[in-house]
Amino acid sequence: MAQAGNKNIDNASGQVVRLDIENTLKTVATHNFGPRNNAGTIEPCEFLADDTTNKLLIRKSSGGDQAKPTLANGNPNPNAATFFEVGDLDTANLGLLSKSGGTMTGVLQLPNGSESAPSLRFGDAGTGIFRGFSNTVSFTSDGSKIFHVDSNGININSSKELKWRDNDSSHFISFKAPSTISNNLALTLPTADGTSGQALITSGSGTLSFGTPTVGAANLTGNTLASGVTASSLTSVGTLTSLTSSGNITTSGIISGGDLLLSAEIYLGGGTGSANANKYLDAQVGTTENFHIRSVDGGDASHRNICLFSHDGTHGKVTADKFIGDGSNLTNINRPAFRATVTSEQDITTLTGITTGYSKEYEEVIEFNNEDFDTNSCYDPSTYRFTPNIAGYYHVNVQTYLKTTSGSEIVRMLLRVYKNTNTVVSSFENDTPDDTEFHSMSIATNGIVYMNGTSDYLYVKMLVRLESNRRAIVSPTTDVALNDSDGIAGNTFEAYRLNI
Repeated sequence: MAQAGNKNIDNASGQVVRLDIENTLKTVATHNFGPRNNAGTIEPCEFLADDTTNKLLIRKSSGGDQAKPTLANGNPNPNAATFFEVGDLDTANLGLLSKSGGTMTGVLQLPNGSESAPSLRFGDAGTGIFRGFSNTVSFTSDGSKIFHVDSNGININSSKELKWRDNDSSHFISFKAPSTISNNLALTLPTADGTSGQALITSGSGTLSFGTPTVGAANLTGNTLASGVTASSLTSVGTLTSLTSSGNITTSGIISGGDLLLSAEIYLGGGTGSANANKYLDAQVGTTENFHIRSVDGGDASHRNICLFSHDGTHGKVTADKFIGDGSNLTNINRPAFRATVTSEQDITTLTGITTGYSKEYEEVIEFNNEDFDTNSCYDPSTYRFTPNIAGYYHVNVQTYLKTTSGSEIVRMLLRVYKNTNTVVSSFENDTPDDTEFHSMSIATNGIVYMNGTSDYLYVKMLVRLESNRRAIVSPTTDVALNDSDGIAGNTFEAYRLNI
């Protein structure tokens, strides 16, 4: 370690001058090795080996010349020198990246560069990588930008090709953009492969899928096919102004277009096992139009409706001038429909908050836990809710039988049907005469409710007021003899869609 406060050799005795020269030479030879604060005056571009930070520093060529950055009082030294860090002491190559390569621990920042002078180049002056614009890495070859990468993806410039080469790279398959594009186009590939014979087909909005293309036959001529045609040597069918058949036409696809005039029957059949398969007669009509089945008597002017089909955008409706027979074969007219009953006792225990000194009021959802039938699987016996899947008006009917655990304690009953959170059907409030209580009672109500076919649901609540502390029970069986005027005592929740 050698440090000198300055590099001046003052006049003195021979021994003092010799020691002063020796100390100055050692200071210069060791690059002022020692604490920076003790290095004193530093000449422009002089090295300082600071053992406090273990860094090799070099002084700026101008400015202050004092190594110590602060005065004795702790204030900044106005004559403090500015130093630049050169590298680490006691480290190979001062910790700097060797020409032969190595690992950097910090960030390497390059200038922006350009197409002709890239920031990082490879041999040729115009071939390398540069920053084209904000958050973009561009690749240039022979002074021309070939492609760039940004947050949106890889962009290939100037209609350049994207090439896939074979094993020995002698041949390739490539894609490239047209010379001029008026609008951007993004194509989304399918998520899975198609089947044999299929091709890539566009949706018209950039989404690709595998499917079988429809190809017109430019060379198809004539409009008459032989009797009993079930197949053809034609590879495809083009556009015909008319087609007349003297026999049967069998198709496994769709016949569409204008008028189809038949002098015999339409048979919806098919191959093996088709007798047990569904058959369809489709008509594409809007929500304001109808599909008619008509009879013809004496020409087009004498069409008469036999049956008319219409729809509201979701489900069909049927009207007709006349149905032959008793209509017993007509189905799905009043669906969805269901009936649910109670098979186990249920305590009514939830207080409403209305309590007097001699009575308490309870209200509970009735647990209709057993389905007699449910045409469209719209009733849930675990939540006791009916959620129809077709919009329309529904007739709802509810009846329930209630009894107490012992004694005659029932003084008030009210049966309510809720749609979502609101009451839509309710019985008349059944209050008993003064000082009259009953051991058991039956109550019923019904009404018509509109349901939206998606989120609307129905359920039933019973409200009852009891004297003292007896329990009210919804019971699946009666335990008293009923008069004729009582009707049928039981627990039933049922509804069906009205065909209106």
